[in-house]
Amino acid sequence: MNGGGYPRGLPIVAIECKDKTNNGNLDETRQTVARLYDLALVTIPTTIGMPCRIFEDNTLTFWGRRSSRYLSFFKKGTFGIVRAGGFQSGTEALADHYSIKRLGKAYDLLPNGLSKLERSFRQTLNAMNNF
Repeated sequence: MNGGGYPRGLPIVAIECKDKTNNGNLDETRQTVARLYDLALVTIPTTIGMPCRIFEDNTLTFWGRRSSRYLSFFKKGTFGIVRAGGFQSGTEALADHYSIKRLGKAYDLLPNGLSKLERSFRQTLNAMNNF
């Protein structure tokens, strides 16, 4: 209505590609998590101090309360970081918590190394009716 608009749903696939040979650190993983949250459909707070809310189509108003349901949504999709280099310690726990797959040394793994990510993507596509 105001010409700006909103995103139209939660992400189901997001792959961040890093053509960097150094090892990805925890901050890089945090940035990927932040991008997933940025892609989620939320309201703009109507007044100062009011929280943003996630879109939930099973509520009467279509806008739910502040929600931790992001984690359950992220488990349904395919999210990953693909790097030319590896990953530093500490990134695994954070990535696993948010269902973000990590694939390091991608050039060394081609062509079969990306099969894990490809399988996950195919499973996500097959489950589209369950979203």
